Amino acid sequence: MANPMYGQNKHDNSADLIIGEKGIAYPRRNVISMGATTAETDLTAAQSSSLIVLNSTAGQIQVINLPTVKPENVGIYYDFVVTVIGNSAAAGSYTINTGGHASDWDSATKGYDDFIGTLKIVDNVAVTTADKSNIVPAGGEGALIIADDTTNGVADVGTSFRLTAVIASTIGTSAGGTTGDAETVVFREFPMADEAGAVTTSQDGVTIAAASIIGDTVDVITDGSSWFITAMVHEIAHTDDVDA
Repeated sequence: MANPMYGQNKHDNSADLIIGEKGIAYPRRNVISMGATTAETDLTAAQSSSLIVLNSTAGQIQVINLPTVKPENVGIYYDFVVTVIGNSAAAGSYTINTGGHASDWDSATKGYDDFIGTLKIVDNVAVTTADKSNIVPAGGEGALIIADDTTNGVADVGTSFRLTAVIASTIGTSAGGTTGDAETVVFREFPMADEAGAVTTSQDGVTIAAASIIGDTVDVITDGSSWFITAMVHEIAHTDDVDA
């Protein structure tokens, strides 16, 4: 009987083990070979620790999508090695997208989360000062493009790297800082003075401004998809601090 989970029983004849001489079991990594794949490849948390071989023979860019990272899945990782490289959009070129989603942990929007860090690359033809030895994703980038003719770094055969989820995905607001997408907050303000309060729907958040004083209160309730905020404030000026 095969293991449903890696390492649960190191002595059975599972797909995660190689049985050698004298019945000794050796662990074996899951390997994903891109080869002639033309459809996008969606990785899952259950495939963490897999080795993805970038060896495209498809006459197009190959797309690999990382999963949305739930809090309990922080620490999942995937290793990549480049064995075939080519020009962008041709065989041997690859795009790796982060996951993340505006509201659903079980869904993924390509490039919603951000990459952080630096990718060290192999460039066998680096001869000028303009050639780079690493790729640094810019802030707000959720796509990593690997090819031998890119402007942000020319990867060559032999480049290998690991992508690790160090924090959970940002659910509700894009990691790139998107605001004003009118999707999560319903706000109702009751001023202490006899004035009209603020009433807004489908906003992004509420800012506690410098004009706030002791005694102001905010109640936050959610129904699982939206946030409902009721505020009791002493100054009507607080109406300016709803994030639209």
